[in-house]
Parts: sequence; structure tokens; C-alpha cells
Amino acid sequence: MPRNPLPDLSVVLTFLRESQGWSQADLGRASGISPNLLNDYEAGRKTLTRERLEFIIGFMGLPPERIDATLACMEANRASSRSPAGPADRFAESHRHVEVVAGRVGRLATDFARSLLSLLTVEGEGLYERQRADFLWTRMKRRPPDERLTLVEDSKKFRSWALCERVASESIEAASSDPAEALELARLALRIAELAPGEETRRWRLQGYAGAFVANAHRVLGDLPLADRALTRAKKLWEAGALGDSGLLNGVWVLWIEATLRKTQRRFPQALRWIDEALAADRDDLRGQLLLSKAQIFKALGEVEKSTSALREAASLIDERRDPRIALGVRFELLVNLCLQDRAAEAECRVSRSSAVVFSG
Repeated sequence: MPRNPLPDLSVVLTFLRESQGWSQADLGRASGISPNLLNDYEAGRKTLTRERLEFIIGFMGLPPERIDATLACMEANRASSRSPAGPADRFAESHRHVEVVAGRVGRLATDFARSLLSLLTVEGEGLYERQRADFLWTRMKRRPPDERLTLVEDSKKFRSWALCERVASESIEAASSDPAEALELARLALRIAELAPGEETRRWRLQGYAGAFVANAHRVLGDLPLADRALTRAKKLWEAGALGDSGLLNGVWVLWIEATLRKTQRRFPQALRWIDEALAADRDDLRGQLLLSKAQIFKALGEVEKSTSALREAASLIDERRDPRIALGVRFELLVNLCLQDRAAEAECRVSRSSAVVFSG
């Protein structure tokens, strides 16, 4: 007695799981779904909905678009293996030619679509993974440091590149108020990077990224030799993993961290060179913060006019609601510069405007 064909979504789950190297047991531990139920889904004994499948593959780090791509491949395979209606059908030959032409057109369309959608797929994956990382971080941040580390060690879902990125950004946020916590978070990001799934080169890239934040935390703590060594290791890993770069990590952070370390070491020409490289590579994500750093370097070099010019540009770019700390830093540095340039009246005017904003807000 012939077996009923498996539901398409069951086939998709099996294909994606095996192609990513996950066993049913591993996926069960990561998703909280029993391996027996996963087996039932794949065997077609239990109904697998699209929503449920999206939930499951998310724990393998895959976006929903992978389901559609796999279904499209399955349909293409079916079309290519479909035979004409039968030898007695006088239209059989026409049908065969239609299938051949359709296959050729389909390949051309697929090539075009692949080139067009590859960027969209990357951006879609980035959006999906970052949303998931936000959710995971809300679970982690309430826990003490040792429990956060345990989550990463014990569960694959806490090992994504996006969660590494999110924890690293939290390290930056903590640096000004709690340098010790900044270091703990940066080390947690690095551990996530070390255990992240995927190719080795991609893991190196991620480790280099996270390692730069470890260096920054050591800088804030005042241990410049240790910061220098950590940054040297991070840059080697970052460069070694260049071939595995997915384009999702913002490498401007690595350049900015080196610039701030060189500034703290009073190696100002080098700091200025790294800031200029960061500004050239920036996609307007960090421009205000980069210009603030550049202004501080110019001021340290005694070039107050250039510092003021950079601060004015930074002030026009920074969103005070989103980055209040950076906005405050820009205003403070600008007021100090105006006083140094004997422009006290302009400084007083700015103080008045800032007070009005504070009291009205």
C-alpha cells in the first residue's frame, strides 16, 4: 500500500534541520519542544503550521524567508520531474517543450531574483535576529553574571551573532557608569562569539568584534596595557575572519574603539587617523559619536577651532532623545571650547537655550 506523501512543511523542517547540522535532540533542547514531537512533525503524524515552523527554525538562527526558498526549490524539482500526460496525448510534445522553456525562464528569473533578493535576505535576517536578540536580552539582563554565562554555555539559542552584538552594545552603555559591569558584559559577548554556530571564519569575525569591546572596557577601567593587548588580539581575529563577514556587524565600532584607546594613550595622530577611517566607513549610525571623539582629539592637539567645527556638526546630527548622554557631552565640550576662544557671550546664549530645553522637557 503506497504511503501518503509527507506535508511540505514537514519536509522543509527535516531539510533545514539536517542541512544546519542539528539533531532532533539538540533542536528540542534549544526550542523547548520535545524531540518526540519534532519527530512527529517531520513524519507528518502531527500537523505543523507555518507559524510553528517559523518559531522552530528561529532557534537555528534561520529567518522565515528560508521556508519560502525551500518550498520554491521543492516546487522546481517537481516541475522538472513532471512527465507529459502520456504517449497517446497529441499535445505531449508541446507539453514537454513548455516545461523545457519554463525551466530555462525559471533559471533566468531565479538568477535575477537571487541577485536582487540577496541583500534583502541579509537585511531581513539581520532584522529578525536583532528582534530575537532583544527578546533574549530581556531574559538575561535580570540575572546575575554567572547565570547569564550559564545560559550561553547551556543553550544554543543564546549564541547568536545578534545577541553578541546586543550584549556588546550594553557594555558600551555601562562603561560610563559601571566599568566593571562593562567588562563583564564584553566578556560575555566574547564567550557568545566563541560558541556561535557557523563557519570558523564567521566565528573569528564575531570574536574580533566582541574582543574590541573587551579592550574598550579595560581602557575605561584604566588598564591601558591590558586594553592594548586585548585590542591586538581582537584585530587579528577580526581581520582573519574577513572572508566570513556577513555584512551585518558594524565594523565602525572596532575603528572607534581603537581611536579612543589611542586618544587615551595620548597617541593623537594615530587616534585621528582611526577616527577618519571610522567616519569614512560610517553609514550615519555613529557619526555624532565619532565627531565628538574627533573634537576631543583636536582639542588635545590644541586645535580648538577644528574641535569646535566638529562639535557643531555633531550637534546637528545627534538625536537628544535617543542619545542623551552623547548630546550632553557635545553641548558641554562646545561650551568649554567657546570659553577657550573668548566667545563667552555665545556660550552664555547656548547655556540659556539648554536650560530652557531642560526645564520645558
